[in-house]
Order: sequence, then C-alpha cells, then structure tokens
Amino acid sequence: MPLRLEVFRPQLRISFTYIHRPCEFSLTGVDSLLRVTDPESPPLGRTFNLMSGRVAPVCSPRYLKRTQHRGVAPRALASMDLLHALDKGDWISWFKKAGVGTIRLRPGNIFEDFGLLSSALLFGQGVGLCPVELFAEDIARGNVIQLSDISIHDDRMYAPYSPSTRHPKPSSFANG
Repeated sequence: MPLRLEVFRPQLRISFTYIHRPCEFSLTGVDSLLRVTDPESPPLGRTFNLMSGRVAPVCSPRYLKRTQHRGVAPRALASMDLLHALDKGDWISWFKKAGVGTIRLRPGNIFEDFGLLSSALLFGQGVGLCPVELFAEDIARGNVIQLSDISIHDDRMYAPYSPSTRHPKPSSFANG
C-alpha cells in the first residue's frame, strides 16, 4: 500500500528532495526525511523500518509485448533493454547472484533520477531493478511484471528519520 501521508497528517507540508550525500538536519532545513538505509548506514536519529528496499527485475507488459520476449530466465534478461539507475553496478550484482556469472551488459539508458527510470519502465522502455514493495500495487494490477524472484539489496530498508529532541517520533508517519 502506498504511503498516503496527506490522509494521516493533512497538516504536513511535504517537500521531496534528492540528497546524494550524508547530511545533517540542521543543514537541510527539514524536520524529517525518508532515507534508504543499508546495514552499514550510520544512524541519524530515531527511526524504524517503513518498507523493504529489496530490488528485483520488473517491466511493463507493454515492453514484453513490443519486444516479443518470452523467456525471463536470468540469462535471457541480459539480452533485454536494461534500465540503469546511476550505473550498471546493480545489474552486475543481480546477474552474479542469479548465477549467470560474468556477462557483458549491453549499453542501456542510465537514469540519475528514480522517477525518470520508473516512468521509462511503465511506458515500456525496458527492464529495471526496482524496489518490489514500492511497485506492489502496480504488480498486483498487472501494470508491472516481476520477472524473477531473485533479488538484491535484501537488507535495504526505507526508514524515516527525525532528530531525537525537536520533532515527533518517525513512527507518526505510519500511525494514523
């Protein structure tokens, strides 16, 4: 289920900003932030795990129809149009975990912004490694197809953070 903060906290004013580096709340002017964390991520304050950041290959049915791909075995994915977030590192890790071994990835579109990658995926431009839980509703509706149960970043989580002294607990994001 998607986060519907406006339903639970209509008084909140929300601004979504990408921060590609560690930050301090005092420097960003935010009360709370939603952060992708790995087990080695340094703690920033009070938090809890909101949802999994586990990623797996997904695409739209439009892409499969357009390209007439029928096989979704890990090796078959290497011949598809792979969408990359920032670089090809996640795909290399995914193929290694899938047992394909070392492969040469075809050139593919690289997106610095996950929103752009998501839009390209939904419009049938290729296959992306995306957070399964974030796409759960689209998968359930058939707008997106999860092509494999093999995933990476299984320990990654989305977690809200707030400074421990000035603001309410981050659990207020999830509690109605």
